[in-house]
Amino acid sequence: MGDATTSITSRIEWCWRQNTQARTPLEHAGWDAEEEGLRDALLNSNHTYRFQQGPPDVFARYVMGLLYGREVLRTALPHHQVVTPIPHGNDREP
Repeated sequence: MGDATTSITSRIEWCWRQNTQARTPLEHAGWDAEEEGLRDALLNSNHTYRFQQGPPDVFARYVMGLLYGREVLRTALPHHQVVTPIPHGNDREP
């Protein structure tokens, strides 16, 4: 799970750097929203309601960050398969 956290943290930092170069308030809001979506994924939170009534582009950026973060975390979870051996007659050695 450490790689997933590192990946999401890197994306958050990238959003922050992009935000410093944003030229309009809408751009700033979009980068902030994506960053918050990523953070919510890490914290298993959901603040969709905070963005639903705002500009559609900002809402889309929040959802993008949230879904991206969740997917990174989901794919990082170990996939364990439990295999039950099937008995083959008498398992005892003669």
